[in-house]
Amino acid sequence: MSLTGALSNAISGLTAATRSAQVVSSNMANSMTEGYGRRDVELQSQDTRGGGVSVVATVRHREPALVAEMRDANADRSAQSSVAGFHTKLEQLVGTPDSASSLTSRLASFEASLVSAASRPDLSGRLDQVVREANSITRSLNTASQGIQDMRVSADRSIQTAVSALNTKLVQVQELNVQIAGGSAARRDVSALFDHREALIGEIAELVPVKEMRRPNQGVALYTQGGALLLDGNAAELAFTNANTIVPHMTQAGGLLSGITINGVDVSVDPEHGPLRGGQLGAFFEIRDDLAVGAQAELDAVARDLSERMQDT
Repeated sequence: MSLTGALSNAISGLTAATRSAQVVSSNMANSMTEGYGRRDVELQSQDTRGGGVSVVATVRHREPALVAEMRDANADRSAQSSVAGFHTKLEQLVGTPDSASSLTSRLASFEASLVSAASRPDLSGRLDQVVREANSITRSLNTASQGIQDMRVSADRSIQTAVSALNTKLVQVQELNVQIAGGSAARRDVSALFDHREALIGEIAELVPVKEMRRPNQGVALYTQGGALLLDGNAAELAFTNANTIVPHMTQAGGLLSGITINGVDVSVDPEHGPLRGGQLGAFFEIRDDLAVGAQAELDAVARDLSERMQDT
C-alpha cells in the first residue's frame, strides 16, 4: 500500500469516528427530547478505493407499534384530564355533602326551617328563616346554572382553539413531508425533520387520535381512529364556528351550536361513535353537549321539584 493510500484510509477512519462521536453525543443530549429518535451511523468499506471506510447514512431508529400506543395513551390522558377538570369545577359549584355551603346542605337547612316554622307558625322569626333559606337555595341554583353555562362556553372556545391548532399542525406536517422527500432524494440527513414531524403528529394525536400510514418518498398520511382523512398529500381543512354566548336550551343537535366540517363536509361529533372521538377535541364536545347539559338538567329537576312542592294545592 502506498503512503497516499494509507493516509486516505486513516482520514476516512477519522471521518467515520468523528461522525460516530457526533451521533452518540446527539443521542445522549436528546435522550429526553420529545419526538427524538436514536441514531446510528451506517458504515461501508471502500474496497474499490484500496481500503478505508465511508459513512453511508445516518439511520434513525423507530418502533411504530410503541409510538402508536404512546400516542393513544396521550390522547386518552388528555381527554380524561379535560373531563376530570369539568367534574372538579362542577363539584365546586354544587359543593360536597359535608360542606355547609353545598346545595344539599342548603336544601337540608331549608327543610329543617320548614319543620321549625310549621311547629310554631306564630313566630315570625321562624317564618323569616324559611324565606332566608329559600333565597339561599335560589342563589345556589342560579350560581351553579351560570357556572355550568360558563363551562360550556369555555369548552366551545377550546374547540375553536383546537381546530385552529389542528389546521396549523396538519399544514406543517404536509410541508415536512415535502422537505423530507426532497432531502432524501438529495441524500441529505433528514433525521431532524423526522423528529420534528413525529413531535407534530404526537401533538395532533393528543387532540384527535390518528393512524399513521406510510407513503412513497418517506411521506405519511394521517387518518383519525374513526376513519376521517386528515392528511394524504394535502392537509384537510377543519372548520368550526364558536358561539359567543350559550344558554341552557342551546345544543348542537338542535342546530344552535356548531359542529365540525372537514373540507366542507359535516362530520359527527358523537363522543362514542364519531370520527373525531377519543382525544381532547372529542372531550370538549362531550363537555359542551353531554356532560354540562346533563348537569343542567339535574339542576332544573331540583328546581322543578322545589317549585312543585311549594305550589298551593
